[in-house]
Amino acid sequence: MTTLWTTPLRGHCFCNACSYTLDPTREIPAAKLDAFIKEFKNNFISFWDHCTDCRRATTSLATAYFIIPLEYLVWSEGTEQHLKTYVSSNGDVERKFCRQCGTSFTYFRHSRPGGGIDITIGSLADEDLQKLEELGMTPTKLHVFWETGGIRWYQKEWLHGGKEYEPSLWLDGHVADEHAVQIDVDAELAKLK
Repeated sequence: MTTLWTTPLRGHCFCNACSYTLDPTREIPAAKLDAFIKEFKNNFISFWDHCTDCRRATTSLATAYFIIPLEYLVWSEGTEQHLKTYVSSNGDVERKFCRQCGTSFTYFRHSRPGGGIDITIGSLADEDLQKLEELGMTPTKLHVFWETGGIRWYQKEWLHGGKEYEPSLWLDGHVADEHAVQIDVDAELAKLK
């Protein structure tokens, strides 16, 4: 039996104009939660994203995200006026960020099976970031778009530092256990030489 995440987490932007709570105790329709858990094996999933789009949007070589049910995200009062939404050219993807300081918060793809919204883990409050290991919510082992979006020199650095973690990755960004592959760190390092 999977242990579901039950502890609310809080986050905010650099300038504190925007803040939010991720609240897994909020009521959502059972069928919707069941579909989400069927897709992701829990009521959250955490991972490192190496895709080009996220690298450009967050200006980070890899971005740590949670995917959670949309209903778990609660913006604090007054935050909406400080949020800016970027919509992709095909209209399928929306990203939210603080219009004042630029902190990236969310990635939402309308066509995603199972629903859910991606939240940047780096936007969590420091005290809640510290809780992630205890809660079993760190993105240490799971990588998305490693082969198609990753930067080779950065991957080398990651692998040299990651031998003790035995990282895994999803093939072509598919978010499901059957697509996860255990990384042979030495073999990956050899490929990146």
